[in-house]
Amino acid sequence: MPGMKTPPPEAFGIFTGFNIKYPEFTVVTPQMGYTFSVRCLTVSEVNRLKTSSTTPAKTTDLINRTLWDAIVARPEVIQSFDDFLKLTTLRDREALMYGLYITTFGDEREFRVGCSSCDTERTLKIKLSNMFSITPWPSSQAMINTYKMDVATGETTSEPDIDEIIRQQKIAEAEAATAKPKGATTDIDSPTSPDSDGIGLGGPAAVSKKKAGVAPVIKPVPITRPVPPGAASRMTAPTTPLGEGGLSPAGPAGGATVRVQQQDQVIGTILGIEIPVRLPISGITAILHQPKLIDEYEILNNVPFLQKKQTELINETLIIKRLEIYLETDTQPRQVINDRDDILRGYQSLPHLDKKAIYDKFRETFSEYGITLATNWECMSCGSENTMDVEIVTQFFRMVALS
Repeated sequence: MPGMKTPPPEAFGIFTGFNIKYPEFTVVTPQMGYTFSVRCLTVSEVNRLKTSSTTPAKTTDLINRTLWDAIVARPEVIQSFDDFLKLTTLRDREALMYGLYITTFGDEREFRVGCSSCDTERTLKIKLSNMFSITPWPSSQAMINTYKMDVATGETTSEPDIDEIIRQQKIAEAEAATAKPKGATTDIDSPTSPDSDGIGLGGPAAVSKKKAGVAPVIKPVPITRPVPPGAASRMTAPTTPLGEGGLSPAGPAGGATVRVQQQDQVIGTILGIEIPVRLPISGITAILHQPKLIDEYEILNNVPFLQKKQTELINETLIIKRLEIYLETDTQPRQVINDRDDILRGYQSLPHLDKKAIYDKFRETFSEYGITLATNWECMSCGSENTMDVEIVTQFFRMVALS
């Protein structure tokens, strides 16, 4: 009858599920500096991970979508799953998986370890949070904000590297605000060039040239100061207690330049960095970048039925954005290889020392910035000190399999 309230489903004995406040974990990603909150996984979600990993492409897509579904708070710039794929690096995903691991499976874990000196085995019971350390990308927004706060409160003095990054950001913002809309006629004294398309060439230091709508190019220089005490806990911490519910170098600079794509979403971030490496034996130039989730997704889904060895080879080449060929006097490449299949074929034909040069440069530039789970322990038999490193992705899927 009009005006009468309909009884809730429970009044008819209908079960509609529990009203559970799931534990959450706050993660600030080390490379992009984005702040997320992730909730723990449910029994159903863990079982889905356990039974659905049939191909590398499906496994990768499943973990990405599981992470996305578990995110309860995210940065404003990421509004969709596509944004998540395009603006999240592989190392940042490790940080998110760490948060998902802790809030789903708990902090304490037992590890069976063996002494590197006498082979004596023992069991270590360790809190993963005590093993955790983070090295943030120095020009991420999280690091810049932390630095600004430290300066404002007198905890640190001015540092030229971060000061320059902040200055460049302000210039980019000011120029973007006054730049002509897309499609506008170019000024006669501002001819079209690679720079005006958002690609700048510069050396290790900042380039002082000012171009319409394009920020001067800088190379984010790793900051040598340690992360301030307590920064790790600020970067990643639980928000809810777990108990509660033959060729020449590339270009005139010999391949030593850093190219920065000046796009709205990547200014000052790790996503805009391209590192040219002239390979010592072949003389080919490899352009390296930090892979994103979308790069991994596209290459795995292009060839979905892969063998393990093929997957490993594809993962090796993810860090190569393209290959370029120069002759002795060239300032522009004679050939650019950016098709993934061609990159894969070309990579396999490289001398092994060229592969080493690629990975040495990638580690030097990108690999340092991420999370690490490591601890030292002493052998009770011989007194030797050992180090144990935990690979969070492997550990995550191990716990899924054991659940």
